[in-house]
Amino acid sequence: MNQAERELETALAVEPVPGPGDASALLSEHSPELRRLAALARYRLEPNTALGGQVFERLVGLASRLFSVPTALISFVGEGWQWWGASCGLAAAGLAGFGGLPVSQSLCDPVVHSGQARYIADTTQNADSLDHPMVTQGGVRFHASAPLTTPDGHTIGTLCLIDTRPHAPLTQGQRQTLDDLAQLVMDELEFRLLATEHERQASASERLAESLREALAQSETLQAVSALSDLDLSTDDLFFQAVAHCASVCDVDLGALVAIHGDRAFVFPAWNSARAAGLAQRVSRGLKSSECELLWTVARTGAAQPVFANDYGSHPGAHLAMAQAGVKAQTYAPLGTRGEVRFVMVLSRLHHDRPWRPHQRQLISAVARMTRDVSLKRQAQEALAGSAAQLDLALGSAPLVLFSVDQDGVFRLMRGSSEQIGGWHSLVGKRVDDAFEAIPQLLNNIHRAMSGEEFDDLVQFAGRTYDVRYLHARDAQGRPAGMLGLGYNVSRLAQSEQRALVAQQKAEALLALAQAVNEDVLDPAVADVALGTLLRVLSGGWLVLWQLRGERYYPVSQRGEGSELSSSALEDLHRFHAHGIPKQSYARLFGAADRNVYLATTELHQRDRQAGIQGMASLPLLVQRGECQVALAAYSHRPWNPTERELLETAASLFGAGLERRQRLTQLEHDAGTDALTGLGNRRTLNQALVRSLEHADAQDSGLSVVSIDLDGLKTVNDLHGHAEGDALLSQFAADVQDALPAGGRLFRLGGDEFVAVYPLPAPAVGESGRPSPDHTEPNHTEPNHTEPERRGLDWLCSAVESTRRSGFAAASASAGEARFPHDSSSAPELLRLSDERMYAEKERRRPQRS
Repeated sequence: MNQAERELETALAVEPVPGPGDASALLSEHSPELRRLAALARYRLEPNTALGGQVFERLVGLASRLFSVPTALISFVGEGWQWWGASCGLAAAGLAGFGGLPVSQSLCDPVVHSGQARYIADTTQNADSLDHPMVTQGGVRFHASAPLTTPDGHTIGTLCLIDTRPHAPLTQGQRQTLDDLAQLVMDELEFRLLATEHERQASASERLAESLREALAQSETLQAVSALSDLDLSTDDLFFQAVAHCASVCDVDLGALVAIHGDRAFVFPAWNSARAAGLAQRVSRGLKSSECELLWTVARTGAAQPVFANDYGSHPGAHLAMAQAGVKAQTYAPLGTRGEVRFVMVLSRLHHDRPWRPHQRQLISAVARMTRDVSLKRQAQEALAGSAAQLDLALGSAPLVLFSVDQDGVFRLMRGSSEQIGGWHSLVGKRVDDAFEAIPQLLNNIHRAMSGEEFDDLVQFAGRTYDVRYLHARDAQGRPAGMLGLGYNVSRLAQSEQRALVAQQKAEALLALAQAVNEDVLDPAVADVALGTLLRVLSGGWLVLWQLRGERYYPVSQRGEGSELSSSALEDLHRFHAHGIPKQSYARLFGAADRNVYLATTELHQRDRQAGIQGMASLPLLVQRGECQVALAAYSHRPWNPTERELLETAASLFGAGLERRQRLTQLEHDAGTDALTGLGNRRTLNQALVRSLEHADAQDSGLSVVSIDLDGLKTVNDLHGHAEGDALLSQFAADVQDALPAGGRLFRLGGDEFVAVYPLPAPAVGESGRPSPDHTEPNHTEPNHTEPERRGLDWLCSAVESTRRSGFAAASASAGEARFPHDSSSAPELLRLSDERMYAEKERRRPQRS
């Protein structure tokens, strides 16, 4: 680094120089030459390096042709050195092979320091150039230079013309042309500088946006896992769904729940990418303790924190088959226990071995901790009062702080990472009134929460900014137990650049939107809250959530507070939308049902333009079978800008995720009560349906029949013809019985060859109680202690068996036993027991006949 550069660095050390005007101010106390060099440095030009790009080459070529000279140069003058940024015809001037010259040998130096163009028609006739080395040694006879002047007046180089023969003096028009060409060079340099700045800013914005997206995904996943505690799920299902949620957002190919009991581990894939479908099938089996040392180490030590393995194949504890299948990285996160079974979440990557990123580690740790805490809370809910250990909720790795205050107003719990908690640690054991006497906002918020309110608020504490959720706490008996606070550290966002402040506000609004759509977004009240949240960051407009019902789209919710559209226009829109829109009209307006559409002003209906609408958008939220079922429409008094479009699309993603999550949960609840082979309800569904049926029969003063049915001979079919044929028999028999059931009846499969039918009985049949069994081999058989009406009451089952035989299962038969309400019992378990007992008695009675 030379002396001038060192002086320049010292002058610029206070802060970066954003523009030429600021640079001049900072260097006002230095020499003009240093200020000129600072202006040159702003363009980030490398000495002896060509500018690159066809524009500059074309400019020097154009100058050469316009002025009929063999040599044209774009040169820059640094400290003691002149170099070419672009050139043509160097050989003609004796400069071939030279990237530059010392300033002392340059004819352009006077132009640079005077800032005035120089035109020498014949250098041998000019006193200033007569003895110059380029004239005496290089043979230059004609030289013309126009200064390259920056917007703030500094000359950083020249556009020069050179010839070895003299020229006539340049006319005024030629001089103006040369000046214009020099200005074009500077315009292109400024454009390149601005483009570079824009690229840098765009890159910084993209990094910030990516961080915000990761924060949103992390928050949404934690909310989804937390919401699992509100569902009627078993501990196993809770763990399974938590693994599926976490795997779907952590850039992995396979997420599996591993259940460990004794020296065996059983793998249950919960989520996988398309490329890992084969691997998911292969791992669905038991593992011995000798097959995956990493897994067993985590399980046996009872570690609370996940273990992350990059470069999985080289790890001494790796599973050989998994490594051979292409697993590059894995993580093992303990989820908790149920009895003697330990559960571990295993996430695997196939496509790369990139190390686990910090936000992924935080999310996986938080999900594991949250899942453990939710399961512990469910198993020990009665012991939650009066102890900090009883409030061991999901914290520790995310930028969150959890605190609790008991009913006496004393801090009892403070949880979170040491970085996040900071000054909060010192509050444990102190009274709220003493701790926050100087912070009225916090003191008032805590008292509000203790009185029963639940709300959010931004607070400042210990030099940090927290977005705090305040919750009223109750013990296991429902008595007031103080309050809980969950604070999200937003300090880094608040302290970022000015542009990041706007992005933070939008992200916070989107987080609130994510909380709103976590409920049923098709509920008008929920939709109103969600659309109102979105409107706050759009700064006006009109939003409509459309739902397809039959052949028309109807608004679930319409919101337009703060809009700059006229009140009459809003009223007209509301009335027009309230009647619904035919789906053909909606399709003609917005086109494709599966992509976002933004309409310009010229594409709008005249009615909309007259209402002051200049921007309209349609974003599909739920598409099924190629048809948009739910859409978000947005109207604005001006065209949508890119930021608003991104915000709308992010909001649409949140809406869509909420809808898909609701559908997935509904499907899970359906699957949990359905037999996969026959589509019939399973034992869980039977228990619920039987209780409801008994309540209805009791209210209607009618009867109810419960028939236990056993499909005879299924094992023989499986043994002789294979399980596929046995499954076909089960499916056919189930369909035939369901079709033959009396009106209002329903069939359930308990497993294997066992079924139960439940159907209402008319009032005259209430007193009948039977234990019949249809036998299509002996349809007219009558046994003692059974009346014909009882046997005729199961004629439908005889018909079903005959139908199954006609479908290709000639040997099909069934045993059955019946119990009736209210004659036999009014208890659901007792009716099931009696019908099952009678069915097996009938099966035993018929066994000698079948033999």
